[in-house]
Order: sequence, then structure tokens, then C-alpha cells
Amino acid sequence: MIKIIVLIAGGFNFILAFFHVYLVWKIHSLDTLSSDHRALMGILNISTALLVFFLAIGSIFFIKEMLTTCIGRLILVFGFLLYALRAIGEITLFPAFNVIIFAACVLVAVLYLVALLRRYGNTVEHVPSL
Repeated sequence: MIKIIVLIAGGFNFILAFFHVYLVWKIHSLDTLSSDHRALMGILNISTALLVFFLAIGSIFFIKEMLTTCIGRLILVFGFLLYALRAIGEITLFPAFNVIIFAACVLVAVLYLVALLRRYGNTVEHVPSL
């Protein structure tokens, strides 16, 4: 069951990564932004797409590693934080609240949180104390 949760999160990541690639094209055609702002928005969307593609690939093709290694669990933490903070930002920072973006971010954040809170067998490595 936990593998399916991570796999679903990976599927959402692929969709959202392609969405960010699409936004690069849409932002480039906006005449209302200065060229500096278009460039900044474009590079931020490309960077976000790369990060989300990374989460998608890990969540789909390396499920066991994501659930059983320290680095995989850390990636799950960062995936959770990325989407949780984006959902919070949708409420607090954007002048026009978008319920679809908010719901998608909350859904993926919850999927990663569930994967983090559930143990995958007894093979999860523990982070050594410092």
C-alpha cells in the first residue's frame, strides 16, 4: 500500500512538472511583464520543473530506495515540505486564491507525509545521532 501512495505522488509530480514547463512558454509570451521579470519567472519555472521531475523519477522508479534509505526518506521530507509550503503560500501570498493548485499541493503533501509516517517493513535505516 505504501508503494502505491509514493507512486501516486510521483504521478502527480510528473503532471506538475509538465505544467511548469508549459508555464515557461506561457510566461515568455506575456507582454505585461518586463523582459527581466519574464526571464526570472522562466528560470524559476524551469528550476521548479527539474526539481519536481526529480521527485517524480524517485517516486516512480526508485520507490524501494525512497522508503528504505536515509537519503530516500530525506527526499520524502523535502517533497512534503515543497508541497506543504506551496499550499501555505497559495493562501498567504497570492492575491487570487486558486483552489485547484491548493488542492493538488495539499494532496501531494499528504501523500508524502503518509509515506514518511508509515514504515516500509523493518528495513528503514535510522539516522545516526550526532
